[in-house]
Amino acid sequence: MGTATVTLNDAAGQLRDTERRALAAQIVYTLNQISLRVQITVNGAPLLPESPEVLPISLFTEFDPAPSTGQMANLYGLQGGKVQRIEGLDDGAENAARPLTTSPLYQHHAESFAVSLRADSGAIVTTIGGERVVAYAKLDSEENGKNEPIKQIETQGKVLRPSYDFSDNLWILDRADSASPRLRVRTKDGTVEQVDADFRGQRPQAIRMAPDGVRVLLVMKAVKSGQNSVQTASIQTDDESKKLKLAQLRNLEVPLTAITDAAWSKKGILVAGVAVGNNSSAPWLVNPDGSSLQLLPGATAEFPIKTIASNPNVDTLPVFGDTDNHIHWQSRDLTWTSPNDTTREITPTYPG
Repeated sequence: MGTATVTLNDAAGQLRDTERRALAAQIVYTLNQISLRVQITVNGAPLLPESPEVLPISLFTEFDPAPSTGQMANLYGLQGGKVQRIEGLDDGAENAARPLTTSPLYQHHAESFAVSLRADSGAIVTTIGGERVVAYAKLDSEENGKNEPIKQIETQGKVLRPSYDFSDNLWILDRADSASPRLRVRTKDGTVEQVDADFRGQRPQAIRMAPDGVRVLLVMKAVKSGQNSVQTASIQTDDESKKLKLAQLRNLEVPLTAITDAAWSKKGILVAGVAVGNNSSAPWLVNPDGSSLQLLPGATAEFPIKTIASNPNVDTLPVFGDTDNHIHWQSRDLTWTSPNDTTREITPTYPG
């Protein structure tokens, strides 16, 4: 394995420590795919002064674009507005929804539900005391004998399902139905920071953060045409203000209409949409740059797809919600499993 030296300009020297580490992780993981070790410098000095000169990939496991933690393959969801863990996807056991009664989140009626990538905490969009908020708490508040209270973040207007990255940052997008949608991030220490974002007059319909906390997947609605598109973007730091910003918005030119959802997967991006000449929405697989659109292998036209639950973990099975809010998932042999009575009327979600 050879060693590549990556020389960065002065802009990298202005980054905060956490941003330097995220940048280093992105470079290391990219070059590791072509069997190169990496040395990163800024004006001749190491980008990460406290780390080894040649950066091992093991130094950045929390930024792994496809983390291998088993918890990421655990399926969760909402049933009747209550948080659930869905069991029996691919282990031969009977599939069933298990209420997460030990979580403070269970006490509230949720509109949407996000789970951290370590599956130890979650966040819901709900109403508490007459105020619409994003509430977050442990999924098992009784673990280790601690009964931690629920915490709240105020919201305005339409609130999309939140999304976690692997640093336990919680990304929140509200005012989604207005001319000025608002993107914020609650960091691991509880600080809430606004992210500068120009959505170009479009209305965000869904946001999915990649585990690295840098790449962003969006479903966007054009105001004039009413058509949805799939876009990618990145989280960067403004050179002058040092504030986080949403940048490099790029539309994936996929020949699909009636797009309702999109999610990261181990093979790229999954999109729910209708192809030319078809009448029903199906799951499509596309590369992150928008190329090589193909029907998900083994996909069926027996039910129209509305929502997608997926993440980049290698063991995660794609799960789809149909227009009747029933879930269907594809096993490793590409066969489909449909819901039984206990897993009907569920909105599925994976950690992320």
